[in-house]
Formats: sequence, structure tokens, C-alpha cells
Amino acid sequence: MNSMRGCPVLFAFCLALASSVPAATYEQTVLSDSPYGYWRFNETTGPTAVNLGSAGAALDGDYHHWAADGAPTLGATGIPGGGAGNTSVYFGGDSQVYISDASSYTAYTLEAWVKPDSVGSAQNVLVRTQSDPRATWSHQLHVTATGNPRHRTWDGSERQVTGPAAAPAREWTHLVATAVNNSQMQLYVNGVSAGATTLGTLWNSGAQWRVASVAGGGTGDWFRGAVDEVAIYQAALPADRIMDHYAVGTTAQTAPPA
Repeated sequence: MNSMRGCPVLFAFCLALASSVPAATYEQTVLSDSPYGYWRFNETTGPTAVNLGSAGAALDGDYHHWAADGAPTLGATGIPGGGAGNTSVYFGGDSQVYISDASSYTAYTLEAWVKPDSVGSAQNVLVRTQSDPRATWSHQLHVTATGNPRHRTWDGSERQVTGPAAAPAREWTHLVATAVNNSQMQLYVNGVSAGATTLGTLWNSGAQWRVASVAGGGTGDWFRGAVDEVAIYQAALPADRIMDHYAVGTTAQTAPPA
């Protein structure tokens, strides 16, 4: 009987202890899923976009532009849940991030937060290519001319999944694409599945990733707007983890209690 009297006190102590433990940051949430490449775009100067994923500096990106008026702008406002010091990169057109990566992918997850300036033209967010995304393109997240997010890939034929609703202009949207050899590919928008289709053997001749670049086949012009928290994984993340990323990314982080 005496041991039972202590239970309410112990329970209250456990509750107090739990409430004092700060929630995982967005960065911690992503890193817990072992991304191969993860670019937070928190740099204040270029030209390097630092990779925090397991591939390390081998997948550091390069901020690049073709025209002075299209140079990427570093230090733009990031996603609400990005935490202290988080920023995004703003692309004004004719600008992109190059990432060299000749790895072989039998499965992948592509993740990005996007805030387009406007809806009305197809815009590329992330694409895999041999050297020129106007000539070869696959493993792609882009936004259609009507603003609908789309996941596109190549397995000997074009495969795609298109979201049912447009990504709103000047608001953050969380996009995730997953694919597994000889299984299926999926698209998630704001943590929720937007569709899936069957898939054969993934194209594996890519040597680069491009963020915000132009892409071929009418799949995307230069992205105009902000992009944040791009990540690439060598496996398909499960739906519950994708939802966790969205939930953390949309929740403004505050300092833990003193």
C-alpha cells in the first residue's frame, strides 16, 4: 500500500521531465532518417551549398547563375519550423544549384519545400541528369503550368504522378517523391499521399542533380521563388516519416523552458 502512495508523485515527476525535453528540430528530424544529401541553404555567401547528409562534402552543391539579374539570393526567409538561423535560397530565374552525384539508385526519396512566386508556367524544383537537364531528365519534382506538383521519372518510359491541387503562390508547400525499383512511385504534398503508380527499373545514368534549373520536355522552366530544406535519400521513406517532416517543418520552434 505504501508503494502505491508514491505513484502520483512519480507520475507528476515524469510528466514534468517529459515537458522539459525540447522537441526535435527540423534538422534533427531529417538527419534521423539518414539522408544521403541534405542542403539547408543557410549560407550567407556562396558559392558552396553545404551538404549535411551522409555523403558529406562529395555532394556539396554549387550556387550558379547565367545572368546577373537571375543570381540566387541567399538568406531569404525559410520555412516556419526551420529553427533559429534557418534561411532559404531565392531563385529569380536563370539560377540553380549544381550537385555532382554519380551514385546508383535502386530507390530514392526526394524532398523539398517550395514557395513559388506565381502559378502559370511549368517550373522545375529538382531533377537528375547526365549533364544537361534539357537533354536527359528523370527523378524529378516539378510544378506544372497549372501549378500542380508532379513527380516524374524514367524506367524506359515516362512515369508520372500529378497532385490534384495547385501549390499556392507565395506560400510554402512540402513536396516529397518516392520510388522503388520494380515496385511503385509516389508523390506526397504537405505530408499526404497525392497518388502512386507502378514502376519498372529506374534509369541510372545520372551524374548530377539540379535544383531550380530548366528541364527538358516541357517539364520545367527555371524556378522562380524560394526553395528550402532539399534532401535526397537512397531509400523510400515511409508515409509516417514524411508526415513527421511536414508537421515539424510547419511548427514554429520556440526555445525550451528555462
